[in-house]
Amino acid sequence: MRSFAIGRIVFAFVVVAGVVLDLWTKARFYSFVDNNGKEEVIKDFFYIASASNSGGVFSILKDQTMLLAVLSVLALLVVGVILVRLKGRVLWLHIGLGLIVGGALGNLYDRLLLVTPLGDKAHFVRDFILLVFWGYEYPIFNIADACICVGAAMVALKLLTGERKHERKLQPEA
Repeated sequence: MRSFAIGRIVFAFVVVAGVVLDLWTKARFYSFVDNNGKEEVIKDFFYIASASNSGGVFSILKDQTMLLAVLSVLALLVVGVILVRLKGRVLWLHIGLGLIVGGALGNLYDRLLLVTPLGDKAHFVRDFILLVFWGYEYPIFNIADACICVGAAMVALKLLTGERKHERKLQPEA
């Protein structure tokens, strides 16, 4: 029972930390530069930029706010089902799922609740991190996007490398 509580506490902490960090950094850095401008932080590598993304990752489904919001809510429900089935086991998965939920909530806030200075609903996600690798500008992203990617990688890594019940049964007894 104790691992059940610890897993849920860690999950909740990671979700709250992800949302707070995402929204704080968006508010702080999005206003740092003019729209579609960029400021160099680390020469030829890291920039703070200002971009409005009305689509999903890599701007797919551009201007499909409601569809993206519904897909986000469905993803949150799937994570909720997975979380219930974990029954407190596997702290690594609780952290990964917490990152996914925190990132999804941060971007969902922007998509549905963010209000522009003119008083209109924004219906876009604020992106501001621009990385350049050997002259290639990686698509601009935010902390929520990073949380989702890292969380998904953690979950995938655990699923790919974790021991499964049927594998234990197939191993010969010593």
